[in-house]
Amino acid sequence: MVTNEIGTTEEFREMSFEDRKCRLPTETETLKLFKSYTKSACKFECAIERAVNTCLCKPWTIPRFKGEETPFCDMYGNDCFYWVMIKTETYENCFCDDDCESTNFNLFQSSSTNEISDGYTKV
Repeated sequence: MVTNEIGTTEEFREMSFEDRKCRLPTETETLKLFKSYTKSACKFECAIERAVNTCLCKPWTIPRFKGEETPFCDMYGNDCFYWVMIKTETYENCFCDDDCESTNFNLFQSSSTNEISDGYTKV
């Protein structure tokens, strides 16, 4: 496993958003569901909004916001919502700022079917 962590200094965090050109985890004004900003959280919320606008409903598993009047999906609406959410296009053109801080984990699995015999590799 490879871990890639991007952090910031206090001086960097004190810079304006316009100078930083990225959003800190505490800058959540644009989010409704998440308490910490990430670009992926922003894209997920954008996709939910697009699915709601397409299907005209919201599954009961997606939180409601104060004053929201979006109807719950029936089984057809849930199916519509699912298919909108899995399309790559749903997440395109979501205007989300880059993360200033992040941690990424990458898992690599390797296997080989080559047998080693007498110092030679058979392919």
